[in-house]
Amino acid sequence: MNAQHRTYRALPASDLAELAAKYEEKWPEILYAKGGSRAQKAMQIVIEGRLWQEGRDSYGNDVWIVNGNRCSKAGKWCECQDRIRTDATYGKLCAHRLAVALKTNWLGDKHPALTDTLAQLIADHGEAGELTLIVDRYYDRHGDGERFAVAGFLDERRRHVKWPADLRIEANLPQFQNSLAAVGWSLADLPVKLPGWSDYLYTIQQGPGLDLSPEIFYHKGRTPQMEDRERSRRMVLADIARNLPALLAGPIRIHLSEWETKRVWELRQELERQEATAGDVWSRLPSSLRAAIIEHEAQQEVYA
Repeated sequence: MNAQHRTYRALPASDLAELAAKYEEKWPEILYAKGGSRAQKAMQIVIEGRLWQEGRDSYGNDVWIVNGNRCSKAGKWCECQDRIRTDATYGKLCAHRLAVALKTNWLGDKHPALTDTLAQLIADHGEAGELTLIVDRYYDRHGDGERFAVAGFLDERRRHVKWPADLRIEANLPQFQNSLAAVGWSLADLPVKLPGWSDYLYTIQQGPGLDLSPEIFYHKGRTPQMEDRERSRRMVLADIARNLPALLAGPIRIHLSEWETKRVWELRQELERQEATAGDVWSRLPSSLRAAIIEHEAQQEVYA
């Protein structure tokens, strides 16, 4: 790393607006009757980082998640409900595919310094396939999206290594998404809030991980104490799900929030699916093998 990184600045959102205006001129039908356009909506999606590439379909076409909708630039399709026409050359003219077009034709999400720094950190400290970054989030908004700075990392002994001000790397979410994809890493978990005003820990990992949506990246974060409480809460809910029939039949009433009730129900359904799968596997085993397993377990109980 060197201080030269601070001289890099993304293309401003005004350049993105120029591209959007060209799309409006080329396809007037993308204009909304009450003002605005699908291109302007697409521009906002790009600026807020609400799209990322999911992979490729069975035909080898790119597949993107755009504001919750799956679409493809090369495949010319989108699963959204917009009834806008499908251009013979370009494909469906919805805001989601226009957002992909804007992102892939705009250089504002490219941040070579950030990509190089992540690659170097991974080479030096990411041998285990995981690395934790220290990120300073700014709580004001700018024309090119909410910004933050990668300000350091945790070393192999979990010690905080904070860089001096001239080595911090300012970026925005589209740039962070692009740089992580470039090095083949992803976000491993929700950000953890450090004591103070704006420092967060972001753990990244090799291979696929969490979808790097604005809701996840700008999550308000959790302190270590909140982590412990959440871990205990998950254990309690899992225990309730495992013993749900007995608890419902028992004399003790359980008071759960709406979210907790939904989570227990989801866990219970997952347990039932696992039990059904296990039962199906068991039924397919030869009777001689089932008898041998039962005999072995009985012997284990005697020895215990």
